[in-house]
Amino acid sequence: DKLDTLFSAEKFDCVIHFAGFKAVGESVEKPLEYYDNNFVGTVKLLEVMRKHKCWNMVFSSSCTVYGLPDKVPITEDTPLKAISPYGRTKLFQEDMFRDLAKGCKDWRILLLRYFNPVGA
Repeated sequence: DKLDTLFSAEKFDCVIHFAGFKAVGESVEKPLEYYDNNFVGTVKLLEVMRKHKCWNMVFSSSCTVYGLPDKVPITEDTPLKAISPYGRTKLFQEDMFRDLAKGCKDWRILLLRYFNPVGA
């Protein structure tokens, strides 16, 4: 596995995880590809990080985790309810990170949520 080879060759203190498929419409047409690339790929990354004791991550999430909010502006208290496969992959990853942090205090993961990162 290329990730394991990379982590064996170098010592990493943190991973900045900005990788993933990101088109909402395409995710509806190709949900399996999105779940495999975005969610399963992140599970594999976390397994390698754990093996090599790299416990820190900055994760690029998305405002799509909020779905269609009942009111704006969106706050940290706004319910999370993704409505597309893309949004759900981001939300599932966030949930997984929260579970990791509860289960093992070594993990330190920062979640960044972007709003309209490429312009309208």
